[in-house]
Amino acid sequence: MGRLLFLFFIALLGIILRYIILGEFEWEHIVIVSFFLVGAFFLLIFIKWRVSLDEKYIPAQSENKLWTTRIGERHSKGRKMLYFGETKRGEYRRYYAKWWHKIIVDILEGDGQWYMNLAVKWDAGDEIRFIDQTEKVWKLNWGWKIIQDNKEIGIIKTDFSLKNSAKLKEKLCLHYNGSLYEFSCSSIGSNIKVKKGGELVAEGGRYEFLKNPYYFDVKEKFQHHENLLVMTYLLFNYVHKQ
Repeated sequence: MGRLLFLFFIALLGIILRYIILGEFEWEHIVIVSFFLVGAFFLLIFIKWRVSLDEKYIPAQSENKLWTTRIGERHSKGRKMLYFGETKRGEYRRYYAKWWHKIIVDILEGDGQWYMNLAVKWDAGDEIRFIDQTEKVWKLNWGWKIIQDNKEIGIIKTDFSLKNSAKLKEKLCLHYNGSLYEFSCSSIGSNIKVKKGGELVAEGGRYEFLKNPYYFDVKEKFQHHENLLVMTYLLFNYVHKQ
């Protein structure tokens, strides 16, 4: 939507300058430019509809003891629900440190990783934030601080490298409590695996191809870090748009 509005104002400015400099004006140009505005209006309705679906999400496969959520829209600050089985465990949302970050993302960026901050509020009362530490949006790799009760408890970094690109592999590294958890996925798939020292920790993905509900399954041995693993999994889906 932001991109269409930007194109509308640029085109409108061009028409105004053409009139001021050349003294030429044609109504047909206004009609053509207005299609950008009409398109932005319908896109706004579509985005609001997707946001409402995320907010109203209730898992259909409640018999499975899995973490589930719906990520249909990635740029807005709308709430998304997080379930374990049929029990709602928390809510999360994307947020922006500065008001103009949202405008930049809407106009220029398509994948979701620019100015990417994530906050999860657990129904138990805790809140954890992933705060973007990337000062320059054109940097190859990105990083986040994990903040709980105003204290840094860990960090997350992407791993964009020639080696991973050659293997069509996307990767995110969680450093927490002296341990390294590696989240990885094929660039052409949605099945995400989490490993610690080569041992499988968790895995997740879409319930169906190109559908928006996601699941995440943490192995029993690692469930003491389950909440943080779930949050990093959510961040992975925002950043890599799986």
